[in-house]
Amino acid sequence: MNLIHELGRLIRSWWTQDRIQISPAEGRLLRVRPGDLLSIDHHDFEVVDRYIMERPHRRLLCLRCRAQSETAELFVAIGPECEAPSIRWETRHRVRTLGIEDIEVWPIDTRLR
Repeated sequence: MNLIHELGRLIRSWWTQDRIQISPAEGRLLRVRPGDLLSIDHHDFEVVDRYIMERPHRRLLCLRCRAQSETAELFVAIGPECEAPSIRWETRHRVRTLGIEDIEVWPIDTRLR
């Protein structure tokens, strides 16, 4: 009987909590793993490394990418003050801000996500 009571309490607690809601496109970007492909400006980049950097009041998802003759890094700022992730794309020659719509994600194996 005690187990049923605890289970009911757990379900009520989960049901009444606020959950972070993001768009499907943002979710795909946050699930990117090494081996996946990103298309940016009609160029394909393979993700070779993924790590999280802790900053005050936010986290940065960092994706190291490479193409045939170029390397780049994609930084996605995630934090409570951001309604949508802030995205910065850095190549050897250029730094720019991207919108979520500027990036296509091609998972290496879609069955796993």
